[in-house]
Amino acid sequence: MTPSLPHDLRTLAVAMMMLATLTSHAAAQQPCTAAPLAQYAEVRSTLADVAKRGLRGRHYYEITFRTSFDGVIVPDAQRAKYPEEMTFVLQHQFERLNVTADRFSVNLWFKGIKSRVTVPFNAVTYFVDPSVNDRREFDVGTPARACDRPQSG
Repeated sequence: MTPSLPHDLRTLAVAMMMLATLTSHAAAQQPCTAAPLAQYAEVRSTLADVAKRGLRGRHYYEITFRTSFDGVIVPDAQRAKYPEEMTFVLQHQFERLNVTADRFSVNLWFKGIKSRVTVPFNAVTYFVDPSVNDRREFDVGTPARACDRPQSG
């Protein structure tokens, strides 16, 4: 004979099971299309437009990124000065902005010396357009969801 739970505990147990079922069902219904770089789609599109047409109107962009992130290429002096995070502004002095699916590269000047900087999108922590008070924050430490990882098989 199974011991019976008091009515309130049974009701709570049933409610928790229903919630778990609904949650897993809702998760299963979510399309698995948001790849880890998907959160940067608008940033990529904006930078690609700047690369093609230049800055428009009063727009300019402040980009903050993790300097220690794999694939980031910055001058050694800048990496030493900013070992964790660095911000630069795309406004007046930049050239040869190149945007690919997973990163961008641009020539910038540091103390009068032109340097090529390469930043993978998933190293970006902030993307700001002060001219329209738009600020986007990204969580670099968030791993890809299981559905974003390549399936073995």
